[in-house]
Amino acid sequence: MLNKSLEINHLGLVYYINKLVVLFPLIIISLSVSAAPVSYQFNGTVLGVFALNGGGTFAAVSEGDTFSGALRYSTNPEDAFYTELNEGPASQVETEWWFSGGDFGGTLTDGITTVNAPTVVASIDSNFSVSDEEVDFFNDALVRSGQLPIFTTGDTIDVWDTSTEYFNDINGLTDGVFFGVALITLDTSLYTGYDFEPFPRDLQDYDLSLFFVEERIDNEIVFEAYGFLNAGTVVPIPAALYLFGSGLLGLIGLSRRKKA
Repeated sequence: MLNKSLEINHLGLVYYINKLVVLFPLIIISLSVSAAPVSYQFNGTVLGVFALNGGGTFAAVSEGDTFSGALRYSTNPEDAFYTELNEGPASQVETEWWFSGGDFGGTLTDGITTVNAPTVVASIDSNFSVSDEEVDFFNDALVRSGQLPIFTTGDTIDVWDTSTEYFNDINGLTDGVFFGVALITLDTSLYTGYDFEPFPRDLQDYDLSLFFVEERIDNEIVFEAYGFLNAGTVVPIPAALYLFGSGLLGLIGLSRRKKA
């Protein structure tokens, strides 16, 4: 069940499988240049690995190994270049904020190999019902991490999740390493699904805290792993670094104009 669930999930996390609702997208485009960048820094221990066709970049990773990473986005939702709101029955709400360019993006390492991604998607899911497959996956993750199973079919959950993404309008998902975190709670008063929440609660405030990694080559999954988060915190990106980057871009633009 777990293997099958992970294989059919294009983001590498079972929660996104079998959302048995019909969602109605409302697309909002936002243009803004005022950034307030932060980095969600995390590390975790691998609980499960599924390597296919050679396994790709992290083929040597096994259960018990660790990953650490950073997901860089903005505290200001207006800095998202794209926002999507999905509403379903029973007050189910999912909103995504997409950040790309400049300081935004993601970095992941297993201590040997480091990968980077250009786009980070911050998402809030509220009032989603837990399916049979999700119950199996969530409880298995809890047991593997030394905790008691607590989820039952039909439970309602809220999720704070942030992940990298490679996506284009022409071909959909493209090749690359995708990774992110999902913080899951049975307390559905925590999030509305509509409001941007750049700062998650402490990990102990969630019932399950996971990270996930997936790699695609030739648009086929060659590696998937998930694990339990040991630590996760939001850290401001130093203003001096951000201003330096902005200034450098300005100088590049000025140089191009002079050459023109």
